[in-house]
Amino acid sequence: MKYYNIEFTLYPDSTSYNTIEIIEKAKSLSSCAFIYHDKDFGVKPHYHVLCFFPTQHSLSAYSKKFEIEENNIEIIKNKVGAIQYLIHKNDKDKFQYDVNDICSNFDVSKYFNNRVEKETQVIYDLFNYIENSGIITLKAFYKYVIDNDYWSDYRRNAYCINKLIEEHNLLLQSLEQSSNI
Repeated sequence: MKYYNIEFTLYPDSTSYNTIEIIEKAKSLSSCAFIYHDKDFGVKPHYHVLCFFPTQHSLSAYSKKFEIEENNIEIIKNKVGAIQYLIHKNDKDKFQYDVNDICSNFDVSKYFNNRVEKETQVIYDLFNYIENSGIITLKAFYKYVIDNDYWSDYRRNAYCINKLIEEHNLLLQSLEQSSNI
């Protein structure tokens, strides 16, 4: 199976990888958010690193790309939940980190605001996915929507999004036909 979004936990004292090099690589290859957890009770300090890719890859490909063991990589099934977990937003039994402790190469603050702002961010992410894809099948699009926990936002905006996909595919087909002439 292939996935768009992954997460891994890195320990700065590990001798099997270089934490800083992996984080720098993640920032250069994907939309990336990470945080250093050094205040969790009973747990040694570690980084949580989230990577959101525009294309799917297998776990073994991610493992090779980041030079870490495949069993250290987890699939992100809920993008919003994963981002909110960085500060333990929904886990009040754990230390509550500040949103400003998150380092990222995209705006994570939108994932902590109200529902309207979150939906706007989801729609932006879906438009970005469409714009940066080749011909899109509904099956592939639905998989992306489900993998990112965007279904309810998609449902509310399905007509417009489906029209956008249709327009996108027609444009690409037209460009492809004109380049074959």
